[in-house]
Amino acid sequence: MPRPRRWKAIRITSFYIPIEAEEIVKKAEELAKRDSTTLSELIIKALAEYIEKHYPGNPQIPLPTYTGQLPPAKTLEARIIARQLKKDLELLQVIYNKRDNTLYRYQVESRVVKLLEKLAKLNEILENREYRKLIEEGMKLLNQIV
Repeated sequence: MPRPRRWKAIRITSFYIPIEAEEIVKKAEELAKRDSTTLSELIIKALAEYIEKHYPGNPQIPLPTYTGQLPPAKTLEARIIARQLKKDLELLQVIYNKRDNTLYRYQVESRVVKLLEKLAKLNEILENREYRKLIEEGMKLLNQIV
Protein backbone atom coordinates (compact mmCIF):
# COMPACT_ATOMS: atom_id res chain seq x y z
CA MET A 1 0.00 0.00 0.00
CA PRO A 2 1.47 3.39 -0.96
CA ARG A 3 2.19 6.05 1.59
CA PRO A 4 -0.65 8.59 2.01
CA ARG A 5 0.07 12.04 0.63
CA ARG A 6 0.53 14.88 3.07
CA TRP A 7 0.08 17.64 0.48
CA LYS A 8 -2.56 18.16 -2.17
CA ALA A 9 -0.09 19.13 -4.86
CA ILE A 10 3.64 18.89 -5.13
CA ARG A 11 6.32 20.58 -7.16
CA ILE A 12 9.42 18.73 -8.12
CA THR A 13 12.57 20.83 -7.99
CA SER A 14 16.07 19.67 -8.71
CA PHE A 15 19.28 21.11 -7.40
CA TYR A 16 22.84 20.00 -7.59
CA ILE A 17 24.84 18.72 -4.67
CA PRO A 18 28.61 19.04 -4.94
CA ILE A 19 30.61 15.95 -4.10
CA GLU A 20 32.09 17.76 -1.10
CA ALA A 21 28.57 18.04 0.41
CA GLU A 22 27.62 14.42 -0.11
CA GLU A 23 28.34 13.62 3.53
CA ILE A 24 25.87 16.31 4.63
CA VAL A 25 23.16 14.74 2.45
CA LYS A 26 23.85 11.29 3.89
CA LYS A 27 23.54 12.64 7.43
CA ALA A 28 20.32 14.45 6.47
CA GLU A 29 18.87 11.21 5.02
CA GLU A 30 19.87 9.35 8.17
CA LEU A 31 18.28 12.04 10.34
CA ALA A 32 15.08 11.95 8.28
CA LYS A 33 14.91 8.17 8.66
CA ARG A 34 15.35 8.42 12.45
CA ASP A 35 12.61 11.05 12.67
CA SER A 36 10.44 8.92 10.36
CA THR A 37 10.04 11.69 7.88
CA THR A 38 11.19 12.25 4.31
CA LEU A 39 14.23 14.12 3.11
CA SER A 40 11.88 16.55 1.36
CA GLU A 41 10.14 17.41 4.63
CA LEU A 42 13.48 17.83 6.37
CA ILE A 43 14.67 20.20 3.65
CA ILE A 44 11.42 22.18 3.81
CA LYS A 45 11.79 22.55 7.62
CA ALA A 46 15.40 23.66 7.23
CA LEU A 47 14.40 26.19 4.56
CA ALA A 48 11.56 27.50 6.74
CA GLU A 49 13.98 28.03 9.67
CA TYR A 50 16.49 29.75 7.41
CA ILE A 51 13.86 32.03 5.90
CA GLU A 52 12.49 32.88 9.34
CA LYS A 53 15.95 34.07 10.42
CA HIS A 54 17.13 35.76 7.23
CA TYR A 55 14.08 37.04 5.34
CA PRO A 56 14.02 39.50 3.51
CA GLY A 57 17.74 38.98 3.03
CA ASN A 58 20.01 41.93 2.43
CA PRO A 59 17.61 44.79 1.73
CA GLN A 60 19.02 47.68 -0.23
CA ILE A 61 18.43 51.30 0.70
CA PRO A 62 15.33 52.32 -1.26
CA LEU A 63 15.56 55.27 -3.56
CA PRO A 64 13.81 58.21 -1.88
CA THR A 65 12.35 59.29 -5.20
CA TYR A 66 10.19 56.21 -5.32
CA THR A 67 9.52 55.60 -1.64
CA GLY A 68 9.07 59.13 -0.34
CA GLN A 69 11.63 58.52 2.40
CA LEU A 70 14.48 60.84 3.23
CA PRO A 71 17.91 59.73 2.14
CA PRO A 72 20.10 58.82 5.12
CA ALA A 73 22.89 60.99 3.71
CA LYS A 74 20.83 64.16 4.24
CA THR A 75 20.09 63.24 7.84
CA LEU A 76 23.75 62.47 8.50
CA GLU A 77 24.87 65.69 6.81
CA ALA A 78 22.44 67.69 8.96
CA ARG A 79 23.77 66.06 12.14
CA ILE A 80 27.35 66.88 11.23
CA ILE A 81 26.50 70.49 10.35
CA ALA A 82 24.47 70.91 13.56
CA ARG A 83 27.34 69.58 15.68
CA GLN A 84 29.83 71.96 14.06
CA LEU A 85 27.38 74.85 14.30
CA LYS A 86 26.93 74.28 18.05
CA LYS A 87 30.68 74.39 18.58
CA ASP A 88 31.08 77.51 16.46
CA LEU A 89 28.21 79.29 18.23
CA GLU A 90 29.81 78.59 21.61
CA LEU A 91 33.11 79.91 20.28
CA LEU A 92 31.42 82.98 18.83
CA GLN A 93 29.73 83.69 22.16
CA VAL A 94 33.13 83.63 23.90
CA ILE A 95 34.57 85.95 21.25
CA TYR A 96 31.64 88.37 21.63
CA ASN A 97 31.96 88.35 25.43
CA LYS A 98 35.62 89.34 25.12
CA ARG A 99 34.66 92.03 22.58
CA ASP A 100 37.33 90.69 20.28
CA ASN A 101 37.31 92.35 16.85
CA THR A 102 40.13 90.41 15.25
CA LEU A 103 40.16 88.68 11.90
CA TYR A 104 39.43 85.40 13.68
CA ARG A 105 36.04 86.73 14.80
CA TYR A 106 35.06 87.50 11.22
CA GLN A 107 36.22 84.08 10.07
CA VAL A 108 34.10 82.37 12.71
CA GLU A 109 31.12 84.58 11.89
CA SER A 110 31.34 83.79 8.18
CA ARG A 111 31.63 80.06 8.94
CA VAL A 112 28.56 80.30 11.20
CA VAL A 113 26.60 82.06 8.45
CA LYS A 114 27.49 79.34 5.93
CA LEU A 115 26.58 76.57 8.37
CA LEU A 116 23.28 78.28 9.18
CA GLU A 117 22.43 78.51 5.49
CA LYS A 118 23.25 74.83 4.89
CA LEU A 119 21.31 73.67 7.95
CA ALA A 120 18.33 75.85 7.01
CA LYS A 121 18.22 74.29 3.52
CA LEU A 122 18.43 70.78 4.95
CA ASN A 123 15.84 71.58 7.60
CA GLU A 124 13.33 72.55 4.91
CA ILE A 125 13.39 68.87 3.97
CA LEU A 126 13.90 67.32 7.42
CA GLU A 127 11.65 69.66 9.45
CA ASN A 128 13.51 68.97 12.69
CA ARG A 129 12.59 71.09 15.75
CA GLU A 130 16.05 70.90 17.27
CA TYR A 131 17.65 72.17 14.09
CA ARG A 132 15.07 74.97 13.86
CA LYS A 133 15.91 75.99 17.46
CA LEU A 134 19.62 75.92 16.66
CA ILE A 135 19.09 78.07 13.55
CA GLU A 136 17.03 80.59 15.54
CA GLU A 137 19.69 80.68 18.27
CA GLY A 138 22.41 81.31 15.69
CA MET A 139 20.43 84.07 13.98
CA LYS A 140 19.69 85.68 17.34
CA LEU A 141 23.39 85.63 18.29
CA LEU A 142 24.47 87.11 14.97
CA ASN A 143 21.78 89.82 15.06
CA GLN A 144 22.59 90.68 18.68
CA ILE A 145 26.01 92.10 17.82
CA VAL A 146 25.37 93.44 14.31
